[in-house]
Formats: sequence, C-alpha cells, structure tokens
Amino acid sequence: MKQAARTGRMQRFRATPSTVASSAARTLDRSPALAVTLSFVWPGLGQWYAGRARRALLFALPVLALVVIVALQAAGGLERLAALLFVPSFSLAAMVVFVVAGGWRLAAMVDAYRAALGRAPARAGRLAPIVVVALSSIVLVSHALAASYAYAFFHAGPRIFVSDGQGAAAVGPSTGGGRLTALFVGVDSRPWRGWENTDTLLVVSLDRTDGTVTMLSLPRDIAELPLSDGTIYDRRINSLMSFAAAHPERFPAGPTATLRREVGHLIGIPIDYYASVDLPGLLALIDAVGGVEVDNESPIRDSTYKFEREDRGGFYLDPGVHHLNGWEAIAYVRSRKDGGSDLLRASRQQEVLVNLRRKLTDPGTLLRLPAVLSAAAEAVRTNVPAEELDDFLALAREMGDGTNTVRHVLGPPQIHHPPRAETGGSWIYRVRMEEMARLSVELFGEDSRYAD
Repeated sequence: MKQAARTGRMQRFRATPSTVASSAARTLDRSPALAVTLSFVWPGLGQWYAGRARRALLFALPVLALVVIVALQAAGGLERLAALLFVPSFSLAAMVVFVVAGGWRLAAMVDAYRAALGRAPARAGRLAPIVVVALSSIVLVSHALAASYAYAFFHAGPRIFVSDGQGAAAVGPSTGGGRLTALFVGVDSRPWRGWENTDTLLVVSLDRTDGTVTMLSLPRDIAELPLSDGTIYDRRINSLMSFAAAHPERFPAGPTATLRREVGHLIGIPIDYYASVDLPGLLALIDAVGGVEVDNESPIRDSTYKFEREDRGGFYLDPGVHHLNGWEAIAYVRSRKDGGSDLLRASRQQEVLVNLRRKLTDPGTLLRLPAVLSAAAEAVRTNVPAEELDDFLALAREMGDGTNTVRHVLGPPQIHHPPRAETGGSWIYRVRMEEMARLSVELFGEDSRYAD
C-alpha cells in the first residue's frame, strides 16, 4: 500500500510534455525585442522583464554605482566636470569607462535577448534581430563618440597647461585666498612678422569676499615701464615678453613669468595665473565656436584694413549688435581707423573675450567640442595647473556673468602722451605712478601694494 502511494505521488508530480510546454509558453510570452530595448535603456531592465531577477541586479547595480559617481563629480557644475577632464589621468580613466560601459550595455542587451527567447529560438520573429542590430549600433557609435571627446581632452590638456618658468611654487592665489588674479595675453605671432608682440594685455581679478570681478586693460604702447628691480624698461610693454626671451641674463625667470611679475608690479597686485592666446589661434577658436556677437558702439570705416587670407579689403561695421566670424572679430579688436583710440580697442577686446567665454560654455557648443579643443590646443597656453582649473573657472564664471564686473581701460590721468621731442619721435604712453597708485587702491583696495 505504501509503495503504491509513493508511486501515485511521483506520477502526479512527474513532468509531462504538457507542463514543459506550459513553462516554455510562459518564457515565450516575453518579447525579445522589448527585453533588448529595456536593457538598452538601462542594463538589467530586460532581464527583470524576462523574469531573471538575479541577473537583472548583476547588470543594473554597476551602472547605478557609475551614475552616482558621475553625479557626485558633476554636482559642482558641468564646467567643473570639464575641468577635471583636462587632468590626463581623469580623461584617460573616462575613456576606459566609456569603452567598458559600452561593452557592458551590449552584454546586457544580448543576455536580455537570450533570457526572453528561452529555448525556442524559432519564435523570436523578424523584429528582434533588427532591434538588436539597430540598438547595438547606437551603443557602439555613442560610446565611441564619448570616448573620442575624452581623448580630445586628454590630447589638449598637456599642450594647454604648461609652466611659465617659475614652477609650481609661484602658482596659486597670492593674496591669502581673498583675491584671484590672472593676466590674459594676446600674442601676435604671425610668421611673416618675424617677432612676437603682446597686442592685448588684460588683467582679470576676482575678489572672493564679495564676488566682484575687475577687468583692467593696459594699452600696448606704454613705455618707460618701472620694473620691480628698480630699473626702467624703456621699450614698449608689448615687446617685454619677446625681449625677456632674447635676454635671459637680465630676465632669468623667462618671458611669461617676467611679464606676469612686471604687470603685477605696475598695477599693484600679484598676478597668480596667466593665459596667452596667439592671434591666428584666437581666430580659429572663434570660428570653432561658431562666431561671437558684439555690440558696436561707434561706426568703423577702415578702408586700409587688410584681411590676410580673405579676398576682401577694408573693414566696415555699423553701430549695433553683429555676429562676427573669426576674421571679422580680429578686425573688430585690431582696427585703428574711425573706430576710436587704442583705449576703445582695449574695451572691444574685453567684450570679445567675455562673449567668447559665453560661447565656450553654451550647451550648443558640445557638438563642436573636438574642434574647439583642437583649436584651443594650438592657440592657448596657461600656467594654471589642470588640477586647479576649477579656481580659474570661478573667475571666468563671474567674468561671463557681468553683473558684478567692473571694466576699466588704463587711460588718462594714469597715462599720458609725452611730447615727441622727449621720446625721439616715438608715440608712446608714459605712466603717472601717483595716479596709478590711486587707481590701484580704488580697484583693489587693501590688496594693492600701494595701500601700504
């Protein structure tokens, strides 16, 4: 009797063709195409949909951890995240992550397809393979594009962030953390000239205590400059960098470090960082971001201006808002005729720099990013350590906002034109140091060395 009972129970629970078919039917109820799509959106969702909870967690949790890490890094803003990408180790790690994440998504999609398909591949239909191929192509292209963006940062960073000869000890805020100051230098390095002049000298200083940004432009024709060692540099200030490069015995710190030190000595505050851009490079950078907008205050009618690589002569611009390409923007900041004095040109340089900064942080520039980084790598040099770029970007953010920005162009009474009889016929600006000291205290307060 007992044996008969056990046999009956085994017969009741023995798998039959009908129960196997029922189990397969439950698996085939899941659409392989939908499972693949779900794991495309988020690895693991397709496995969860196919009833594979453990495999769903296996694929989903690493992606969740990665998203949390990226969110924490981006908490300070996308600019901060971009700054981190200039650090070679970070951009290299980002490239690896993009490649591995792409492979992980592909593996999750294939696994979800198999989980939903079960043991009946003939039931997959025609749609599922098409979905797998299409979505896999999207994953491959998107992750390859992201990795190429990371590589663009990896390639550009070491070319942009260089030492200026004074070493890391000289870099960093020099006023106790209360003020951050940078010198922006526009270098005219066109080959046919045979020498380099600094056509643009712009000091940008951020007061961390109240968020005020001061922009101070120095005319390039300032001469007879009092130096920090007590001597006088009798040439124009725009030649100091090339002169220092040619005379290392007098200026052992090197050209850019010398210019940074002496401009800081003149205006009364130490300059922490510098950023230089050459003229052809600035042109390419403006074109790479799609041009810049300017608000021209007075008509420009310069019939003598020559566009070196464009089949046109003369530069004409009516008052009002205009969108300028690279060549036109360079003409806007360099034209000398009918547009005012060098002081007005300096004001235009400030305007172009601020508007270029806005275009660089515009989300629409993202698709142009490789071209922008390539142009920047050719044109821009700075002594800002890539690891400390976030401090520099804090200055740029305030400068771009404009609400707390004070713009000033060094002019009378701080500088004046001496009679040409005193200068051997040269047309120069000479600095009135007492007036310079007053302006420095007015702009920089107790941070100015003249405040003592």
